[in-house]
Parts: sequence; C-alpha cells; structure tokens
Amino acid sequence: MQIDILDAMKANIEALGIQVMYLKPPYENIRKIDFGMGSIIYGDFDYQIVVDQIIENCRPDTIYIVRTRSYMYHTMFRFPERIEQEYGYTHCVIGPMLFQPMTQAEFRKIMQVNHIDEKYNRDLQIFYSKLPYFNSFDRWDALILSYCSQIFDLDLKLLQNHDPNNNMFSINYEALSVSPEQDFRTEVVEERYKIEKKLMSQIQKGDYISASATWSEFVRYRILPRHSDPVRNRKNLMFVVNTLFRKAAEQGNVHPVYIDELSRKIAIQIESCTTESQLSSMGMEMVRKYCLLVNNYSRSGYSKLIRDCLDYVDFHYMEPLTLTSLADQYYVSNTHLSALFKKEVNMNLKEYIQEVRLRQARFLLNTTRLPIQEIAANCGFMDVNYFTRVFRKVHGISPREYRNRIQEGEQEIVGAAKHQN
Repeated sequence: MQIDILDAMKANIEALGIQVMYLKPPYENIRKIDFGMGSIIYGDFDYQIVVDQIIENCRPDTIYIVRTRSYMYHTMFRFPERIEQEYGYTHCVIGPMLFQPMTQAEFRKIMQVNHIDEKYNRDLQIFYSKLPYFNSFDRWDALILSYCSQIFDLDLKLLQNHDPNNNMFSINYEALSVSPEQDFRTEVVEERYKIEKKLMSQIQKGDYISASATWSEFVRYRILPRHSDPVRNRKNLMFVVNTLFRKAAEQGNVHPVYIDELSRKIAIQIESCTTESQLSSMGMEMVRKYCLLVNNYSRSGYSKLIRDCLDYVDFHYMEPLTLTSLADQYYVSNTHLSALFKKEVNMNLKEYIQEVRLRQARFLLNTTRLPIQEIAANCGFMDVNYFTRVFRKVHGISPREYRNRIQEGEQEIVGAAKHQN
C-alpha cells in the first residue's frame, strides 16, 4: 500500500532528527514549519501566508529544496492527486534543517534582514541549535529521491534554490511588526530540558525502548560550541551526558559501586575516541547500558532491610552466606528476614545467593581462563563438585561444556536461572 511508503519515509527521516509534515486542510499544524520562529519574531505573523505560498508555488511532480530568508532549509513537494484523494494530504514539507554549521556572519545577516536587535544574537544561536544538521546536499537529494520515486510514478524535477533573497516564498516581511522582546532562548532551552528530564526518567526506570526514542529527540539540540576543536566539544557533551545518566541510575536505586564502574568505563571510552562519528555512535549505546544497569541492579520497590541484604550478597557472594548470618548482620530474626525476602524478591534467600554466584561464574567462564575449581572458589562454592552439580541443574550443561561452547563460537543458549514460586 502507498501509505507504507509514507510511513517509512516519515519514520526514517524523523529518526535522523528531521521533521516531516504531511499537510492537509485546514493546515492547523503549519506553525511547526519553522518551530514557531515566525510568531516569535513578528507579533502579527500569519502562517496562512505560508500555506498560500506553498499551495501557489509547488508545481506537480517537482521537489523543491529551498532556503528561507531565515537561512533554514525545507524540502517540499505536492502529493500526486491519488494520495490527496485517498488520504487527504496535499503537500509534504520536510524541515527545517541545516546543511552546514551557521557562521557568525550568517547570524548577523539573519538578524539584519529580519530586523532583530543585535542583543538577541546569542538567543538566536540557541534557537538554531535546535535545527537538525545533515552534512551533504548530494546524500540528501539521493535520500529524498529514493522515497519520492516510489510515491510518484513518473520522472521528477528536483529544484534547489539556496538564495534566501530569491526563493519560492514572496512574503512581505517589511510589512510585519517585529516583536519588541523576542525570547528565542526560553522556548528552546525549556524544551531541551523537558526532553532531558524525560530521558532521565526513562533511564531511571530502565525503559530502553522509550529512552532510545527520546535520545533521538535529545540529540537534535546541538549545544553551542565552547571549544574550537569539534571532537573536544563532542567529548565534553558526552561527559555531561554520562553524568546525567549516572544521576538517573542513582535515582533508580542502583548501588553507587555499579554506577561508578560503568561510568568509569564509559568515560575512558569517550576520551579514547578520535572522531565525531565515533562519539555520536556512543550515545545510543550509553542509553542501552544504563538501562540494562537499572534493570539488573535497581533496588526500587524494596524495603531498606531487603535492599541492604541484596547489596550485601552482591558484594560478598564469595564468602560463606546463610540466612542466619544475614539475620544476625541486620539484627532481625531468621523468620522475619526469610518471610520478607520471599515476599519482596519472589525467591528465597538461598536461591538468590545461588543466582548471584552463578551469574559471576558465567562471567568468569566467559572472560577468563581460570581453572573451574578456582572459579568455583572465587564465586563462593567451596566444593567444585557441588558447583558443577548446581551449574548443570540450572543450565543443563557443566561449567566446562559451557566454556567450550563459548570458545567454539556457538551462540550462548543458556541464560540466567528463572526461579518459580
């Protein structure tokens, strides 16, 4: 179906952080065409003017890539008649976006032609930091044509007009009233912090699906550079993000030891990167790792006694541990600790201790060449035969067979034990 192409184009382009608008009467969403900049600059700006210009100037079977007098790029085209009849869409507008970083001279030019006071220069830069950036005209042309060739059934014209003084929009900006107190900064910064807060909340819950989508929104906002080296600027940003994710994991009740271990590894990885591309690809991986950390080690929902017990087992699994020793540790009765642990963790304490020890054993089997007997001792199993029996009961194979399968490159087919009530 044709709508599949429209859905695919919208989803894939928006995954790049670039807005895709399918317009239909009465064009109520047209204000988003410039993220509301027209109404910010001009108190009496009428977006119906933009609608009229698009309808008047978009000829059939033609794709336009234009730059407005505000130096924002849009790609737009009129849908074939069959799309309009079936779905009601009349036009597609993609953007706003940039194809190259904005220079100080261009900022001053924008302010001049739009009659904006020089004192708003930095505010305007913050506003433009919201715009997505695509660094190649040719690649963009190829991407758009690949979708449009499936939407249209005939040869297409692609018109590029990058002259902001001679484009398809003939709006008389001089007739509009410039707002006396523009506030570019407030709207963009507030929106960025709102997305940042949402992202941290999702990581705090370990919600990777939602957090990965929000990360795509977050990276649309390019923080103003504070260093002449673009790689150093990106590193500084990623260090800030790493700190934010640390705080989110802490709010998710993950023990600081685990947070510090992951944060340190990521910080080393950030500093070792040498290109912006390497740093950009780290973002989604950081989201995944912190969500995984929360899912594996969050103590949310547990009472203080059970949180303390869980952490103690996690950090002392190699030592002799029993219900009695932990009850004595926290000055409670065996009966009370056993009942509360079972109620909150959904397994008894002995089962949890065994799960933690087997988790560490799997890690050592995967990452070291230590003898099986030594691994057993390092994980709290004083009897290697008992360790082998427990491992086989849970995973269906012996520790040695497990290691051999990993070495042979087979896909790991055993996971953590799932305990039943």
